[in-house]
Amino acid sequence: MKAAEAKIRTLPILLSCAMTLIAAPRACAQNANGAEQAGPYEALEIRDVTVIDGSGAPAFGPANIGIKGNRIEWVRTVDALSRARREEEKASGKEARQPDRIIEGKGMYVLPGLIDVHIHINEGKDVPTEYIYKLLLGHGVTAVRAFNVGHEDPKGMVAEKKKIAANQIIAPRMYVYPFWGRGDDPRYLSPEGARQIIDEWHALGVDGIKVIGKPGLWPDVFHAIADAAGKRGMGVAVHIGQDGVYPMNAVRVAQEGASTIEHHYGYPESSFTTRTIQDLPPNYNYSSEPDRFLETGRAWLQADLDKLHGAVIQSLLDTMRRTGFVMVPTFSIYEANRDVTRAANLPWHSAYTLPVVMDSFLPNPAHHASYFYE
Repeated sequence: MKAAEAKIRTLPILLSCAMTLIAAPRACAQNANGAEQAGPYEALEIRDVTVIDGSGAPAFGPANIGIKGNRIEWVRTVDALSRARREEEKASGKEARQPDRIIEGKGMYVLPGLIDVHIHINEGKDVPTEYIYKLLLGHGVTAVRAFNVGHEDPKGMVAEKKKIAANQIIAPRMYVYPFWGRGDDPRYLSPEGARQIIDEWHALGVDGIKVIGKPGLWPDVFHAIADAAGKRGMGVAVHIGQDGVYPMNAVRVAQEGASTIEHHYGYPESSFTTRTIQDLPPNYNYSSEPDRFLETGRAWLQADLDKLHGAVIQSLLDTMRRTGFVMVPTFSIYEANRDVTRAANLPWHSAYTLPVVMDSFLPNPAHHASYFYE
């Protein structure tokens, strides 16, 4: 079967703006009166779609979906039997008023909006934010947790978030988690300063904090970050860098108040029984990406499997139940890393992937995670 024939079309429900079905020029994207940014509507109806409700139940349809403002009000099947009942309602005068807008979705699927909880908006002159945002929307992603928006500071990130919320930019709903320790503010280095920064970020409208290595993983600073953020309803995402994994392994970071742990770091170290830190080769250099990626993988070979599959997992599950902590393993990029040639030749790249994005995956010591040159 040809790729074009096998393609499943999806119609994501964007509860903060109208459906993004056709890409538009940048000038149109910035026009709040453009068709792409119409809505929300008092009454919007999507008709004749197949619904995947996200519960694990099989798809069903055809169905119509009624949306009021930003909320789904009803989902009604419109097969032959259901249509007969609707005709009876219409005859009895019970039919609802006509919606303000109708989207014909025959042959399409509707599913709950996907949430990308780990994303970097690395825009630049060759990769505009419009491309990134519309690529996300085209894949059904309606909300993102962003750790950076270009080189913007927390204030700039919040400004982007507000433009999205105001429907001035066509993009998934954004939650911003600026990196801890970026810049030269000495307050990043102390518990007292950490609490002050959290207060300021909260007042700006920041949703959470992204900790990666030290100084955020210094135990006293991390405790202050997690405590202050928790009291203000903010999240804490943690990339447990090797420079801070001892003593802040995954079990301790979760117990201390992390909302999420990113990637796979800190878990094997939680199980160590005959050592406190990973056994690294004498010539290891943390600043070398080939060294770092190789040895963080090898950390699992040094794990105490009985403890890892027992006390460590049980502790993490207990913390999940107690605080809502979540593990975010970012498997998709690791899957690509395991077979770069396959990933680079997937059929959709020719139509949707910018050349500069493809280039970023070629072996190059100047590109993050493109460590295949050795």
